[in-house]
Amino acid sequence: MFEERAIILGKLGRHEQALSVYVSVLGDVPKAMEYCDKVYQHGAEEVYVILMKMLISPPDNWLLGVPAPIKTEPDLETALALLEQHANKINPVKTVRAGSRPCTALPDKVPLVCIKHFLETSLQKELNNRRKSQVLKGLLYAEHLQVQEMRLSYESQAVLMTEFNVCPVCKKRFSNQ
Repeated sequence: MFEERAIILGKLGRHEQALSVYVSVLGDVPKAMEYCDKVYQHGAEEVYVILMKMLISPPDNWLLGVPAPIKTEPDLETALALLEQHANKINPVKTVRAGSRPCTALPDKVPLVCIKHFLETSLQKELNNRRKSQVLKGLLYAEHLQVQEMRLSYESQAVLMTEFNVCPVCKKRFSNQ
């Protein structure tokens, strides 16, 4: 009943353990990718990076409660195919080594030619997001200036209240009462 365990772990938000069941115990990478697609739509953006780490360096199965540890081999080609298919959904900083960070998904031996499409797509997405945020920042600043101008114009207007003015709501005259 490992598939049921993976479903329950996924509903609990324990994506790393659920993916570990799919990849290491069941050996069903397409089912793990389907799981990632479903979870990504609900806002878990790091799930593809977790799957890549599982494919490149599989976890120990005995930690999952499997009776006899099954030795799974690293599957770099499937991980690279995952990068190609879902390049716009995977964070490039968490995938590619940045400096000497110990927690990276891709090993050093992967040539840049293999991840060229991924880098182009994901960096273009990051660039587009930055441009959108800069445009939004400019629009919000322009709106802020308009609101300040309207506020100043309303504050500069004088209103003369006399006892002959009538309230537009209740139709009573204003007086000193």
